Amino acid sequence: GEKIAPSQAIIADVIKADPVSDLALLKMQSPPPADRTPIAFGDFDKVAVGDDVSAIGHPEGEIWTYTKGYVSQIRRDYKWKTEDGEHHADVIQTQTPINPGNSGGPLLNSKGALIGVNAFIATEGQNLSYAIGVDVVQDFLKTPAKVAVADLVGAEERKCKPQILFEGRTDKNDAMIRRYDMNCDGQADLAFVLPDDTSQPMTAWFDTTGSGR
Repeated sequence: GEKIAPSQAIIADVIKADPVSDLALLKMQSPPPADRTPIAFGDFDKVAVGDDVSAIGHPEGEIWTYTKGYVSQIRRDYKWKTEDGEHHADVIQTQTPINPGNSGGPLLNSKGALIGVNAFIATEGQNLSYAIGVDVVQDFLKTPAKVAVADLVGAEERKCKPQILFEGRTDKNDAMIRRYDMNCDGQADLAFVLPDDTSQPMTAWFDTTGSGR
């Protein structure tokens, strides 16, 4: 199948992040094409078990894949763990096939409105996919950041511009890596890794201690 090429990647800035609900707000560095239409928000309270839902993403690096399923359950204040820590949020459990590459993509209702952000799959069992509810997404967008980039790097009052400290290949030559200095102290505060194997997820690292490591 057609794979995502590195040239198709769009660079974005992290505006804020919430490690509890596992959400982040990104802003593209270049404006979107004029013919793009934003996805409308759906109503989380109207989501019901059995509703038809669809997902769009790039599972296993396959570009622009559409899958369809149905809502299995709505689970409020659901708790889950990832390698980044413990999370909790209102989630929608679905039978929609989700794979690495779908995370962060939309879960849509039958009218094409956003009802969730696809987030994770069960580590045991099959056909257990979860999306963070649109109610949590809307609250995240409206409220101050629980973890803002400025807080992560201790630079709320900074007047400098972020600088790229390093951009190149990893030691194993299997991915691109970019390190940023956000507060002009000469140390790396953010790092992003984009693997050559597009079936593998892009990763991000935040220096929360200000040590540059």
